[in-house]
Amino acid sequence: MTRPTRDAATGPEVTLDFGGTILTGHLNDSETARALAAHLPVSVEVGCTDVDFCGQLGIELPYREAERGYGWLDGDINYNPLGGWFVVFKGGEATSASYDDQVNVGVVDCDLEDLRALPGPCTLTVSLA
Repeated sequence: MTRPTRDAATGPEVTLDFGGTILTGHLNDSETARALAAHLPVSVEVGCTDVDFCGQLGIELPYREAERGYGWLDGDINYNPLGGWFVVFKGGEATSASYDDQVNVGVVDCDLEDLRALPGPCTLTVSLA
């Protein structure tokens, strides 16, 4: 498995509605991100920790094994295929290398402090902008 990297966010712009607070992001051009975009809008009940907003996506997305890796970069939007998790990371980058099953599908465009200030848990609705 690979270490965390971030593909250029050349895919579609998305809105991330965290229970009424809307932030923006971009998906990348991976097979997984394109499949996610085809299912949008989607709502996920997410928990909130110091590290992330995370919840069961409820749909299975395709992925290439070469895109699945360890860790993340703060601000990443990831999919975890084995558990079906959708994750928006707001912290923990420095210690994330031990977490496997990460498929990066995009990145938030906002200041990370705006993301970190959001309360949770909440319903996260991801839509095409």
